[in-house]
Amino acid sequence: MNIYEYLESLSGGVVGVGVDALTLTATGAKAKRELDKIISTLGDEISHDRKKPFRFQKAQGWSRGSVSYADTRDIRRQRLWAILMVKGPLAGKIWMQAAVSTLPKCTRVDICVDVKMSKPDRRIVRKIRDGHKKRGTEMLLIEGNGDTLTVGSRESSEYIRIYDKSEHYQEELGNVWRFEVEYKRTMAQPVLELLAQGDANQLMQDMAWHSMTKKHLPTPLIGNPVNIKGHKAAVSSPEQKLLWIGRQVQPTVTFLRQLGMEAEVLKALGLDNDV
Repeated sequence: MNIYEYLESLSGGVVGVGVDALTLTATGAKAKRELDKIISTLGDEISHDRKKPFRFQKAQGWSRGSVSYADTRDIRRQRLWAILMVKGPLAGKIWMQAAVSTLPKCTRVDICVDVKMSKPDRRIVRKIRDGHKKRGTEMLLIEGNGDTLTVGSRESSEYIRIYDKSEHYQEELGNVWRFEVEYKRTMAQPVLELLAQGDANQLMQDMAWHSMTKKHLPTPLIGNPVNIKGHKAAVSSPEQKLLWIGRQVQPTVTFLRQLGMEAEVLKALGLDNDV
């Protein structure tokens, strides 16, 4: 049994998916106000964390728990720039709000898929690495209490991590491994926008599957490949247009209405003057 068949045979199904990290940048005062609105939704959950100084390049700000913020002003160009970094469960809380905000730009988004294995095997990532030595894929095994396999260049637009997440789930689910993809630069914004257009849980699984199969990585059966950059809705007939609205537009409109922004939605759609 090769490593592909072995990993598929172990898969007991997906037990968790989500956005595990998010980085947003804002240029200009208007974009910064949008960023401030996103931060305000985290207020109660980060207020208890001790505030620490945080610096990113020339920007200065603060860090509270898994949330970091900094801004700077270019005096010569009179340009304001800000950055927000959120990790863990709080990233999962704000990603939809970030996706529908038009001004802050997403420069990093991590998606993770947690898969239950039918039996324990602490050597999974070593077996994957050893099975790909001849494929020329850039891999690094980080040894510790639980081994982590990283795939791809740290500076690339897609960076993959595979590691044991069983301790997080404890005895409730048993042996769980995380398959995580870090999208950066030109990949981050399309990924975030695509997630807001449909079944986010399924899309995250499909994206992870696609990114890993491109690297010839064996994966559990966690989804179907999706071309992130080439993902476009086919809209031609009236019926197709209605279907597209239901799948792509309706989730975002519902989210904005929950925020009390129905008037803004109607205005954006050009329906504010209609009965």
